[in-house]
Amino acid sequence: MHKSTFNCTKCGECCIYTTVKLSEEDMQRIEKLGHKEFHEWDHIIRAPVLKKNKDGCVFLRKKGDKFLCSIYGNRPEVCRKYPFFDTDVVEDCRPVSMEKMLKGK
Repeated sequence: MHKSTFNCTKCGECCIYTTVKLSEEDMQRIEKLGHKEFHEWDHIIRAPVLKKNKDGCVFLRKKGDKFLCSIYGNRPEVCRKYPFFDTDVVEDCRPVSMEKMLKGK
């Protein structure tokens, strides 16, 4: 998949399985929307991250068979870049597949 032609299928896997590290700017942008309890401290990466509930990211919503972000226009920078962090081409955007790709498997 190339960045310029990528078309998200809205499967929700990135929002279900990915830990999203938040910058101060991300947190301020989301707080301006009126959200207060959307992040927690991750002791492994030593940074604030988006909270998850049993269904994934607290902002993930299901509409029919599609998953949508309820703060899409104000989503964190990590979400804006996903899955194209350091490249313009990825084999697969699903988190499990990306993990294998990054490990060279």
